[in-house]
Amino acid sequence: MTVSLRAVQYETYLPRTVRLEDGSIITVSGEEAIQGAFSLYIPPVHLDELARHLTSKGFEAAGVSLGKGEKYNLRIVVQEPWELHVRIYGSGLVEGEVEVKREYIEHLSPWRSSVIYEVFQFYQDFYPTLHILYKPKGLYVVRVIDHYRVELKPPESLTLWKPIVIGGVLIGVLGLIAYFLSKLEKPGE
Repeated sequence: MTVSLRAVQYETYLPRTVRLEDGSIITVSGEEAIQGAFSLYIPPVHLDELARHLTSKGFEAAGVSLGKGEKYNLRIVVQEPWELHVRIYGSGLVEGEVEVKREYIEHLSPWRSSVIYEVFQFYQDFYPTLHILYKPKGLYVVRVIDHYRVELKPPESLTLWKPIVIGGVLIGVLGLIAYFLSKLEKPGE
């Protein structure tokens, strides 16, 4: 079932040029930033409380997802059709991604971007310090010099996957019933 709705684009900002803890200044490519070059960090002792805090803000378990070893896997709808997906790892790393809601088949497509500031906005009243890790070098960012402005344009149409699955199951069940009914015979004496 294809849904036509007035979906809006999602806009975010990601670090472009940063100073790392070793004093080096690097410029990250746009693709690298969107793909998830940066993670947030919270001391592991706070992770259970962080998950409870996010849940109190409206996050829910993400459900079916390709696991990456995370301790918590949460999501919240930020604006139709976008959801913020947050993975919290036992090491203290926190990754965020804005993507098409998982109710749509298009969730599996490239309409997504890594995010950091949105996740921090949800937890800054719980843990007010922003720690950004540049994952390729394993070094923390001590200063963001400039940003990329990332615009995610929504898909032209959105297809709900549950009606398709339910329809497929019903067709399969009806096919089995028809098959078994075609095998009916009068018992022999």
